[in-house]
Amino acid sequence: MRYTLAILIVLVTTYMSKIFSQKYVLRAKFFFNLQGFLTELKRNIRVIKDPISKLALAEDSIPYRIFQSPNSIYEIEYLKENEKEVLFQFFSNLGRYDSYMEEGRITDMEEYCSKLLEVAEREKTQKIPLYVKLGLAMGVSVVLILM
Repeated sequence: MRYTLAILIVLVTTYMSKIFSQKYVLRAKFFFNLQGFLTELKRNIRVIKDPISKLALAEDSIPYRIFQSPNSIYEIEYLKENEKEVLFQFFSNLGRYDSYMEEGRITDMEEYCSKLLEVAEREKTQKIPLYVKLGLAMGVSVVLILM
């Protein structure tokens, strides 16, 4: 019975650490999706030449929801405050310039997002194993204290 409880404690703490590390996965996925969104947006501006508000983009993505309502950027927990502010400024001013200026702004945002994606991927590969190891160590230490 004691060993079953000990194994259960270690498994629960390891699983909790895995849950806490998911913010790094979501962050990397967000910037990957944002890059795709910006690429599609720029392609639509070049080829279709419709106003931005009439573009048909993937409606189920987070970048599209931010595109529709820039204030929703502040509801995303896994982004840093300065990133939220930059994205809010970008999305709230989107569609106010001519197509040449918009393409330039989108290109700049693509470069910014690619840098953030690199950082997010690096953080993900470094911190997820660390979180799992810490959860495992915490579980083992709790078991040692209780026994």
